[in-house]
Amino acid sequence: MTGAADRLLDGIVAGRYRVIKQLGAGGMGAVYLAEKLAIRKQVALKVLLAEYASEPSVMARFEREAISAASIKHPNVVEVFDFGRLDDGAFFLEMEFLEGNDLDAEIARYRVLEPARAVQIAGVICRALAAAHKSGVVHRDMKPANVFLQRTPDGEEIVKVVDFGIAKSSTGLPAGASEKRLTRTGSVFGTPEYMSPEQANGEQVDSRSDIYAVGIILYKMLTGSVPFTGETMLAILSKHVETPVPPMRTFYGALAISAELETVVACALEKQAGARYPSMSEFAQALAATPEAGAVSDGATAQPSPSGAAPPAARTGAVAPRARSSSRTLLFAALAFAGIVFLLALLAQRNIRGTESTNAASPSAPVPPSIPGRGITSVAPASPSTANDKQKSTQPLCESMKDGIRTVGKCPNQ
Repeated sequence: MTGAADRLLDGIVAGRYRVIKQLGAGGMGAVYLAEKLAIRKQVALKVLLAEYASEPSVMARFEREAISAASIKHPNVVEVFDFGRLDDGAFFLEMEFLEGNDLDAEIARYRVLEPARAVQIAGVICRALAAAHKSGVVHRDMKPANVFLQRTPDGEEIVKVVDFGIAKSSTGLPAGASEKRLTRTGSVFGTPEYMSPEQANGEQVDSRSDIYAVGIILYKMLTGSVPFTGETMLAILSKHVETPVPPMRTFYGALAISAELETVVACALEKQAGARYPSMSEFAQALAATPEAGAVSDGATAQPSPSGAAPPAARTGAVAPRARSSSRTLLFAALAFAGIVFLLALLAQRNIRGTESTNAASPSAPVPPSIPGRGITSVAPASPSTANDKQKSTQPLCESMKDGIRTVGKCPNQ
């Protein structure tokens, strides 16, 4: 590989790229940072070694990666611009250049991710793969190494799904190739730790196999481990088929997540494909309905967790955003209720005062006295009626005149 790399770094390749440096290498090829001379734009060149150009199956898969990725139009799927052949016969893909690191390196750095951030990343992966499935493409090799975390100059993190090299596509197959020839029943492709049970059995797979793989990615982000490991590939695959998924706290005892999120992970990792979410869109919706997703939407920052650190919900003194929001709502309601009570009390007091003033303005006035010849009548004020008064009122009364004034009273002989 060193000789090929040296040749590429010598100068201009394919008449339009200037290779700057090698970004990474694998058993079948390497990835380079290059400048596209016509527009002076940095791109990534994924180059397949020339010795594999004579192997039809390898070439078909390499070409299919270009066709599959180019057919998916989504901001969270790596963009492929071109496909071609170098002067030495090696094939290449021209892709967008991403700065950052893959999810595998992120987990290795922090051991576990905060649940809110893990849910956020998994949700983006689901939406990207939903677009791929809509285009008839099943990835079949989803794992943290194929999830890239791009860092923009202003610090924003963008999740990108990459490497559709063994994708299953229902459209756009290379000329002369067929899906049966490229992925025969009984063939096993992918990474053992992330394979669905049906994929481990060499059966035909569909989008639900990607759902299982993303479930394991989420499992690893939350616990720092995949559910199944083994000394051989066969040992791992048999566990996917037969062994129940271990509880997540088996690998990370300090895990603090909601029951809703545990249910989502369990559903994605069902052994039977029909028991999982029927689509990536529904998987994404289930993630969005968890309290962890609510913490992100309420404004909580989904930052990485240091190795071994307890998630935010488990830290002493931490107040969940939803709790703060509920407290504010209760405070406003209490103030509004107190205001209404005060207003009703004020109105009641004003009504009482109005009634008292009305009664004071209209007392029972005594009848003015009348004096014959002078227009004045004298009548004694009425006293409360009692049993004795009633008895006295039955006695006869006599009238008398004195000084022109008529007086009514008891008769003299009584």
